[in-house]
Amino acid sequence: MNIKSFAVSGNNIFAGGAGGVFLSTNNGNIWTAVNTGLADTAVYALAINGNNIFAGTYGAGVFLSTNNGFSWTAVNTLTLNNKQQTK
Repeated sequence: MNIKSFAVSGNNIFAGGAGGVFLSTNNGNIWTAVNTGLADTAVYALAINGNNIFAGTYGAGVFLSTNNGFSWTAVNTLTLNNKQQTK
């Protein structure tokens, strides 16, 4: 898999790429897909702010997880070409 991004929160390591978001809780020995709710599994960016994890996807915008990636909710209000789009 082609990994595009990493983010770390405590003992949790998140990797994002062509197959979505993956979580390791044991220093990368085992990875688990955590993609429930992601409308697009091409994840190009990950960011963490407190308990919030944000995933930027290729075609479906930005998603938020508040439970270590086990579920995701779209948080997209983007302005593109002077038109506001909400997904």
